[in-house]
Amino acid sequence: MEDNQRLSTIVFGDIKGYTALMQGDEGNTMRLLNIFKEGLESIVPSYGGQIVQYFGDACLLSFDSTSQAVRCTLELQPHFLKKELPIRFGIHLGEVIFTEDNVFGDGVNIASRIESMGVAGGILVSKTVRNQIINKPEFSLKSMGLFEFKNVKEPLEVFAITNEGIVVPQREELQGKFNPPKSRSKALKVLLAAIVLVVVSSIWFWRVKKSPLTDAQRNSYISILPFENATNEASLDGFGTMVSDWLTSELMETGEVKIVGASNLKKEVAQAGISISDITETFAEKGIGMLLSGRYYIQDDQLYVQANIVDTRTGLVAHAPNPIIRSQTEKGEILEELSDEILGFWEVRNLNRFRQDPPRYEAYREYQAGMEDFAQGYHTSEARHYLLSETHFLKAYELDTTFLTPLLQLCVTYFNLQRYTEQDSLYAALEGRTNDMTKWERKTWQFEQARFLGKNLEAARIAEEMFVMDPSDGLAFSRAMRAYRRANYPKRALELRQKADSMFIGQLKNQYSFSDWRDDPLYMLREFDSIYAMYNKDIQVLNNPWKNRMYAQVLCQTGHYEEIPERILMAPESGPFGKAVLLSRICNTLLLNNEKELARDYAQRLKEFALNHKEEFEFQQLMGVAEMFMENYPKAARHFESYLEKDANISVVMHLIACYAYLGSTGKIENLITGISEFPRKEQQILYSRAIAQTILGDHDQAIDLLATSISRRALFEDFNYGFDYHLRPLFDDPRFQRLVRPKG
Repeated sequence: MEDNQRLSTIVFGDIKGYTALMQGDEGNTMRLLNIFKEGLESIVPSYGGQIVQYFGDACLLSFDSTSQAVRCTLELQPHFLKKELPIRFGIHLGEVIFTEDNVFGDGVNIASRIESMGVAGGILVSKTVRNQIINKPEFSLKSMGLFEFKNVKEPLEVFAITNEGIVVPQREELQGKFNPPKSRSKALKVLLAAIVLVVVSSIWFWRVKKSPLTDAQRNSYISILPFENATNEASLDGFGTMVSDWLTSELMETGEVKIVGASNLKKEVAQAGISISDITETFAEKGIGMLLSGRYYIQDDQLYVQANIVDTRTGLVAHAPNPIIRSQTEKGEILEELSDEILGFWEVRNLNRFRQDPPRYEAYREYQAGMEDFAQGYHTSEARHYLLSETHFLKAYELDTTFLTPLLQLCVTYFNLQRYTEQDSLYAALEGRTNDMTKWERKTWQFEQARFLGKNLEAARIAEEMFVMDPSDGLAFSRAMRAYRRANYPKRALELRQKADSMFIGQLKNQYSFSDWRDDPLYMLREFDSIYAMYNKDIQVLNNPWKNRMYAQVLCQTGHYEEIPERILMAPESGPFGKAVLLSRICNTLLLNNEKELARDYAQRLKEFALNHKEEFEFQQLMGVAEMFMENYPKAARHFESYLEKDANISVVMHLIACYAYLGSTGKIENLITGISEFPRKEQQILYSRAIAQTILGDHDQAIDLLATSISRRALFEDFNYGFDYHLRPLFDDPRFQRLVRPKG
């Protein structure tokens, strides 16, 4: 039978003075031992208890219910007193390991220590037992004080049951396996040390508890898994994730713990299951030295939360904190108590400088539901999912106005829905709440604000800081890389990619190949041969449509024209990396290199592709682009105009402005720009389009001024604009243009 680790109430009992009794009257003592066993076997099962084992004159009992365990001993003691049988009981609640015929663990050891200090006719219990039954009027208790037991690391408070018929000892009567008392001189030294500690703590506060973890364990990366719901109540499913997220936030907030967000390791958790024995090896390979896992139960209407700190390198539990036991309505208090416990193991200093109250569970559930809908919207681009997420986020904040994460996510939702006015209002409201945010929330807000204002370099730095805080966060890493590139800092992006190689944890270890995220920065630095060589060493990555598109551009830049048709075959039929987009990029890049005839051939292929997809919404747009590349500007303009009659699209407007410039229709350009008020926040694109028009019309001074203004207003740098836009070829040799677009950093 395999080991089974679970929360249990352990009862130890024995006959007080059994050895002396045996020496005085062996026959009578054996009679008393039989009475002891008969009493246990007749009463314990009626309270749902299990007699795990006898140890001569002692017994080990196990109960699923703490209240039932105490009730059982309350019936047993009067029964034994009538039989003149001197029995003492000790009770403790803890995580223990059951085998086929025995039970092990700290919970057993502590119950044994408590029992051994008792008196005949008495019942002693640990503080965890007391916390569980304190609200039940049928039980009466008295604190016996704190005791330091041998081989138990922390002092334990012990309570005596004082119900009628139960013997209540005086503290001086209690004897057991305690640590030896300190001498008077030593006690004086301890007192002086305590005074010094008080003085020092006014300067730098340390937790009093000494962590049971080693320095190596505390300096390892730790990940906190969602706790397992062992309540069989679906309404509590979200609490396990909330525990993981909140403890992660608390540890991350300190800046003193190397934390890895478990939410970014969901695939590994899903593949390996929640069992510690299944996932420790997997996580150790990811560079995560410590795991915090746990489960939660309901017993006697109380919610029990048990955590285990596991060393992934050994697969062993490094420490199992005492369970947290509270009413089901006190989930916030459970999180706070568990946070204090865990932060103590990492010896975090000055807890109060960052602590915040956890959100209400009901609010957190709404937030979780909103994130599920948001993910659906992100993957499908369907507005209805974003609208559902908006409802959940607003409800979450309504339930708990101190919980700001839903509003931060709502900012992104409004951006994706292009509801900029509401996004502006929300940003303004959040600006006054930054002091109420956790460090991660504040970084998220700062990133979104910087991106919202077009401050890409600032956004990149913030995202990089978030990646360093949690090196399993692929979103933070990709945001930083993209923002550095868009700010025209490709070298900085490459430096981050190199730095990240030694930091990647979890999915990122295997998710990114050597070439990932190096392509775009290298392209902006015109390291085309490097990309070509890199791809040929890692050719399987070309199954990725994005890399396929990039490779096609690289083939054009390096003159490997014979390989281009294969890239077209590899492209999907539609989408942002499909054949139409790929052919457009090929034509643009060939025209950059003055390969007009070859560009015309591929433009013809684009036209044929469009004609074969007449039913597609983008048909007119594709036809216009193809005709533009073939320099058939009147036809191209008509296609673009037809498209704009049914849909306002900024990309089509930009193409049409270029066509009008080639046709010398400056009046139409002004009319078109005047009529595009339906494009909010597209000022940079309009400035850029005006610069293209002036370049085509031959006014290079005006074109460069417009480009400078566009860049000053934080227009994005990509691998298809500025120095990679064939319309701007006449400016390429101008030193002013070169200074404008030269990569920074």
